[in-house]
Amino acid sequence: MRTSIALLALLVAGCAGDAPPDSVRSCQGDVYDPCLQEHDCMSNNCRFFMADGIQVCTTGCTAGDDSTCPMTADGKTATCNMMGICKPPAANPCTRP
Repeated sequence: MRTSIALLALLVAGCAGDAPPDSVRSCQGDVYDPCLQEHDCMSNNCRFFMADGIQVCTTGCTAGDDSTCPMTADGKTATCNMMGICKPPAANPCTRP
């Protein structure tokens, strides 16, 4: 009886089909993409923002002027910190190669 149930479970699992494709894009090193080192970024600027727990590609800006920072991939505003570095609210949703 147990063998029959196991075979039936395998048959159902085999007929279930493939999982839907992942819609998350691959990281290209764009501003606010996750990174591990500066070479992961087109800007050659990878920063760890400890308070937010994110490490992302970033770019310079005019300190205190948020309008000098590009928007995130999902249209959110980044802030320009006192060190003149754009800080997003979160990393872009992408998978690292």
